[in-house]
Amino acid sequence: MKQEGEKRKSKKVISVREIAEETGISKRTIYRWMDEGKLPFPWYRTGVKTRGAKLEDVMVWLEKMKREAGTRYKIKA
Repeated sequence: MKQEGEKRKSKKVISVREIAEETGISKRTIYRWMDEGKLPFPWYRTGVKTRGAKLEDVMVWLEKMKREAGTRYKIKA
């Protein structure tokens, strides 16, 4: 069973800005990848004009990218 802190972390939604800051991927690239369907996780409205994704989903995707392409992207979570 997950501990309380782990539950909160897995449900945390982070913004496109936060993803960009933590990975070094530009916001423009993230939005383009979203429009092209290249990001394999659901997006949530976090405000009138903003979107975000679950931190856990982003971390899983980044780990997959690292394994497949040896990418430089990482997240400081």
